[in-house]
Amino acid sequence: MGCAREVRLPGGFRYRVRKTAKQHTCFRCRRTIAVGELYVEERPYRGTPRRYHAECFGLEMGHRVRVVGAGGELCLGTG
Repeated sequence: MGCAREVRLPGGFRYRVRKTAKQHTCFRCRRTIAVGELYVEERPYRGTPRRYHAECFGLEMGHRVRVVGAGGELCLGTG
């Protein structure tokens, strides 16, 4: 299992760990993702991106892509 800041899956889905520059709303829990907080962005080939807290993303997509904390940073792993 590798660890990367961006993962691409078949079907055009792309997942990235990012740091917020402005407030966003988590797609799963509908709470605010604060400025400066790390979050996971799901970007389909076409359509609007979805943003998740790291723990919400783990509950939603943990079976395909995992959020891993490595050395104080977040990264994504598959497998």
